[in-house]
Amino acid sequence: MNRIEVTCENGHRLKAAAHLCGTSRKCPRCRVVVNIPLQSLTSHSIDEDRDPLSDTGVMRILGVQDALPPPTTVEPEKTRCCPRCDVNISAKANVCQHCQCYVGGIPDFLKQLGLGGVVA
Repeated sequence: MNRIEVTCENGHRLKAAAHLCGTSRKCPRCRVVVNIPLQSLTSHSIDEDRDPLSDTGVMRILGVQDALPPPTTVEPEKTRCCPRCDVNISAKANVCQHCQCYVGGIPDFLKQLGLGGVVA
């Protein structure tokens, strides 16, 4: 919602909703009638300069923006091919979700021998 800033006769700064432009309201502090002018194209809107309130916005307000950790990159999940149905499955999976075939992990001693899981 856009808001505009209005000052009453006694110097109180008020924020009025844009839909109230062209109307009169009482100042909540001193009860003086304040005319809310029609918002022109050159008038300053309070909400235009503000970032939406977010974690980053709060950190920027507090002045600790440099203390934020660097963004983390997500590595794509490693996959392998099911020997039975040739569907890509997670490298961590022990059972193919497509054909329910057991595709358990390759034992370390077979990796060292270079057999790679294909045993005759």
